[in-house]
Amino acid sequence: MGLLDALRGLGARHEALKKKIHSTRIPLSKNGQRVMMMVYITVPVVAGYFVMEWSNSFAASKWQVNTREDGTVTYKVPREVAARGIEGTHEAHRAQAEAIQRQLDRVKGNA
Repeated sequence: MGLLDALRGLGARHEALKKKIHSTRIPLSKNGQRVMMMVYITVPVVAGYFVMEWSNSFAASKWQVNTREDGTVTYKVPREVAARGIEGTHEAHRAQAEAIQRQLDRVKGNA
């Protein structure tokens, strides 16, 4: 129960901090509103860019992506993916597609 109590306490402290921050309002001029609008738009875009770059570098390290001088890209497939084989992958996709089609048929029948 110690972990649950700690999480509840963390949630309560977070709510108290939010109330404290949002209760102190500073009136902004039109230029101040524009600046804050740019901050609210820019922060997620910049953060998303860095997350995307990190995920690309992670994928490149795992799949060993090689870009040649002429711009072509080659991939070295990881052993665990190659061990599954292409047929196993196609079978899994086929089974998933069939399950989705059955769900669609049921929905159409109920409509």
